[in-house]
Amino acid sequence: LLGLERELIEAEGELAVLSATIPRARAAIEEARSKVAFAESRTRADAHDDLAKRLAEYGYVALAYCYTTCPGAPSTLVEVDVAGVADAVAYLRAHPSVGSDSVGLVGVGRGAELALIAAALGVDAQAVVAISAPTQVGPGASPDREAWVFRGERLPFAEIPVEEIDAPILVIHGQEDAARPVTGAYRLAERRWSAGKPCELAVYPTGDETLYRSDPDVTARIADFVDRNLFRLH
Repeated sequence: LLGLERELIEAEGELAVLSATIPRARAAIEEARSKVAFAESRTRADAHDDLAKRLAEYGYVALAYCYTTCPGAPSTLVEVDVAGVADAVAYLRAHPSVGSDSVGLVGVGRGAELALIAAALGVDAQAVVAISAPTQVGPGASPDREAWVFRGERLPFAEIPVEEIDAPILVIHGQEDAARPVTGAYRLAERRWSAGKPCELAVYPTGDETLYRSDPDVTARIADFVDRNLFRLH
């Protein structure tokens, strides 16, 4: 498997991208300095592995989990099964490039919503990074249908129960995010702190959910968060 990945790197001149054995997933694999894995969730088929590749450049094993608008996935954000995140985590832990049980979830926008919901519902992750995250379970693309389901149950519009997440959370938000006002990031962090749960908040003076592309400090901050919160477990 690693030999195949090296051939792909040489042929494409970039990080290896290979089909995963779970639905709606692709993995960007590099030799990992730390053997810590990330499952990054995105919706756009043309960009869902972008942040995963940035994390892989820091030496982490990263898997980009595309849950809509990708081959084999729903065409819209309607009744997407949150259990797919657990499948992605299991895939990472079983991958030969991953030498640790520590897995972190990284999400952007609705992907951050998915990461927080998954962690709150018990998906086994040791850290969560939420970039431009909503504070509530949002609606689906169809007005009369929910965005998410879990174990056959639809998840209604409600506050995401971030107080129930044991893993440390890093909340990243742009001050100028028009789609999701930064007040939501402050509220999410305050709820965590009030519950006595570990949370870090990083607010940038400009940018929206794409700020990680224009500001390299965002990826560096994620790496620092991981170094301090995952490595201490081993």
